[in-house]
Amino acid sequence: MMNVKGLRKLLEGLPEEHLVILAKDGEGNNFSPLSPGILITEYVPESTWSGTIRDTDEPGFKQNAVVLWPIN
Repeated sequence: MMNVKGLRKLLEGLPEEHLVILAKDGEGNNFSPLSPGILITEYVPESTWSGTIRDTDEPGFKQNAVVLWPIN
């Protein structure tokens, strides 16, 4: 999994004018621009490749996360 520090390092040195595009899935079946908003929440992994986000009051294993949303 990638954290904010890793994302910053990955983007370091890239032109600031480049668009940020999200892939729908790992196979590149569709793409969408990144929404300008973010959600800071807790992430609950259900497997090594997917999980859910939950309210901070719900019990269970959680990890702080920043969620980036596609526009579409």
